[in-house]
Amino acid sequence: MGYTHYWDHKGFTDEQWEKLVTFTQNLISNTRVRIVNGSGDEGTSPEINDRRIFLNGEEDESCETFNLTKDEQDFEFCKTRQYPYDGIVVAIMREAMEINPTFNPRSDGGMAVFRK
Repeated sequence: MGYTHYWDHKGFTDEQWEKLVTFTQNLISNTRVRIVNGSGDEGTSPEINDRRIFLNGEEDESCETFNLTKDEQDFEFCKTRQYPYDGIVVAIMREAMEINPTFNPRSDGGMAVFRK
């Protein structure tokens, strides 16, 4: 059993995506949480580019990969088990919801996790 976040969206405009990428880069630059590539490999960097945001916690603090794409996603999810990177995932999803009205988040923790 795990703690999971879910989402779908109709795609991001170039402007929306640029805002989300900038937000994500700043968030990761200013956290003590170890954020790495989607596989959770020690000493790697997350993939944040013009197509996707692809990240995980590091090694024993990793669970499932967070994979948010600029293009439409019908149903995606990321089980975090509430490991430290969960706060990063939630913050990115919260910002995506603010930037893009088609971004539809859900969580095992209820919608309260997405409130500031």
